[in-house]
Amino acid sequence: MKVRELLERLSNVDPDSVVLFLEAWSWIDEADEIATVTVPTEAWTFEESSQPGHGYSVFYPGNDRDIEERSRRYVRQRQVRVVILSNGTIDLKRDSQPFVSDIDPN
Repeated sequence: MKVRELLERLSNVDPDSVVLFLEAWSWIDEADEIATVTVPTEAWTFEESSQPGHGYSVFYPGNDRDIEERSRRYVRQRQVRVVILSNGTIDLKRDSQPFVSDIDPN
């Protein structure tokens, strides 16, 4: 989901509504309140593989992952901007990756 889509869906919502997160296939009573919104200042990498039997997709900060030569034809990478929602304190520290966090104190 893109930020644009999220904002469109929330455009008519009561701004005092509580934002909850429910992981896929969870029970409804396992929802957690979003407590932290983190906006990394640097782009992340979205990487996906279409290798038969070994397909995957993953996001990670920066662009420091080496891909084996034999896997290059199956693996695609692109730089993306991300927003991270969390139900609590998170640690995204990396040597050269500054992050800005917006923590809701209530």
